[in-house]
Amino acid sequence: MRTEKNIQKYSYPTEQLEESYQRARHQAAKQTGMLISVFPEKCPYSLELVLDEDWLPETSDI
Repeated sequence: MRTEKNIQKYSYPTEQLEESYQRARHQAAKQTGMLISVFPEKCPYSLELVLDEDWLPETSDI
């Protein structure tokens, strides 16, 4: 059974991923001079993939 503490543990990493992605999205738009709308609003990768040490996005994933 999920307790409030377990839910908080799960949601914190998810929230951090989303916040980091939004910062990176803004930075990428600024550095490239591209419109922010070019970059997906939500991180296209799951938390599990991002945390997998053996995973890197393929060119076709981007």
